[in-house]
Amino acid sequence: MNEFEAISHDTEERLARSVAVLNAGTDEREVLIAEYKRRADQAFAPSTRRSRAVMMRVLERYFSELGLSTTPPLSPFHVARMIDDLSPIYAIGTIECLLSAVTELHRASFLRSPRNHPIVKLAFMAARKHYSKPSKQAPPICRKDIMDAIAKMGQSRLHVRDKAVLLVAADSWCRSSELAALRMHDMVLQQDGSAILRIMRSKTDRYSSGGFAYLSIEAVNAVQDWQRLAKLTPPEPMFITSYDNGCRKPLLSVTFTQILRRATGRKDVSSHSTRVGGVHDAMKIGCDMGSIIMSGRWKSAEMPARYGSQFLVGQSASARIAAAHRNST
Repeated sequence: MNEFEAISHDTEERLARSVAVLNAGTDEREVLIAEYKRRADQAFAPSTRRSRAVMMRVLERYFSELGLSTTPPLSPFHVARMIDDLSPIYAIGTIECLLSAVTELHRASFLRSPRNHPIVKLAFMAARKHYSKPSKQAPPICRKDIMDAIAKMGQSRLHVRDKAVLLVAADSWCRSSELAALRMHDMVLQQDGSAILRIMRSKTDRYSSGGFAYLSIEAVNAVQDWQRLAKLTPPEPMFITSYDNGCRKPLLSVTFTQILRRATGRKDVSSHSTRVGGVHDAMKIGCDMGSIIMSGRWKSAEMPARYGSQFLVGQSASARIAAAHRNST
């Protein structure tokens, strides 16, 4: 079966399923829809379900203001009008999430989504043309910035914990959700005093295949100092509140941004800044893209290349030509 035949076969199967559901009796159809909802709750991550719930509330509010229902199927004319009306208000990424919610709304009822209707496609293309903005990127926090921040810290319980957070973030290039999910037994010590950090779940690891990150000797020592102070057992979260006898639950993802801002005195950085900074540090010393992708556990070079784009401009051909001319004069 060639590629064209495979696509045609898949299309025929989807049409056959849709026809079968539409021809089913009311009771049988309701059973299928209920079963889909039950399985979707098991298959999708909590964050995905929360995001879709927010988008559904936006859809319901918009359609109710027009005196319309969100019961599928939705008219492609109404969906296109929604894009026209909401694009000046919401970011294009949010409009795309709304369209994904429209698709899921129809998929859950085994109906064809208007998302791929030519009118809807053209409306979205026009919205992207007129309202797209450059995506914001977290400013880099490099290793020197981390070490400078740590040098100013004392030995209080808060500072001991924050030192461990900063060093683990700088070494592992972990996302905030990954830092929040770490347990003490995820740090596997090596003979030279460094450690391998097991990342059990991540944003791009949908099926929890797991990944690994490197921890330096400095990071290991900082984590062990915090472990002794907080009396953390192997199964417990690596990072909890700094209060003595406080909650033993993991920190919220947003707390890691707060820690980084407090330590560096900068309000423009986020927990993603150590990830961007790690890419900048790696490019400065000439690391190849393969090792950078491995360190950040990316699936491709797209994101690290974007993170390092500002640094790479300074290494471009035009920059080298200017430097060579300057040195020759």
